[in-house]
Amino acid sequence: MGGVEVTIYLIANLRGSLVEVTQKTGVVQKKLQDLGHEVVNPLGLTKTATEATPIEVEKQAIDKCDAVFVMDNRTELIKYAYYRDKEIISNIKEVEAGK
Repeated sequence: MGGVEVTIYLIANLRGSLVEVTQKTGVVQKKLQDLGHEVVNPLGLTKTATEATPIEVEKQAIDKCDAVFVMDNRTELIKYAYYRDKEIISNIKEVEAGK
């Protein structure tokens, strides 16, 4: 059956286009797939901070997803991350370290 299925959700916390946000999500997805996870990013879940308040979006995301990232679009750094599962935490930390 392969790796654990991981649903990721990325929130941009500064003004940035949805294209930039989606590209960054794609990079994280690719790295997780390289670690053997099947990555699901539900369409319609990724939003910029201008579309909804980050708190509202985070609450929604935490209910639906295994990992929530809040990204600074200017630096492309992940400023905050929430992980539902310990195994996913360690694997995503590897991803972040290996950038």
